[in-house]
Amino acid sequence: MGALALLTVLGEDGLVHRHLRVRAVDAFQREIQRLDEDNFRLRLRIQRLRDRPLELERSAASVLLMARPDALLYHFPQEEEPRDETAPTAEAEGAGRRSP
Repeated sequence: MGALALLTVLGEDGLVHRHLRVRAVDAFQREIQRLDEDNFRLRLRIQRLRDRPLELERSAASVLLMARPDALLYHFPQEEEPRDETAPTAEAEGAGRRSP
């Protein structure tokens, strides 16, 4: 009877393996659902790009820096954050200290 119980729990098709398979199937289903949602969003974007040529132009201009030959394209580089001159730097903090 003990051997039968062990086979039921730990055997090739035992409860432990079935539990692991159920968890793997659940993980795959969650991944499939996430991919389906991504596909839906991408299909909407494709449809918008097909239906609205101006949207396609804006996307090309912003991502690829492309424009019509007669268009004027402005590109503003991102500015670095202004440095706070009143905040002490690592060099200034360590300058007054001396090692024993």
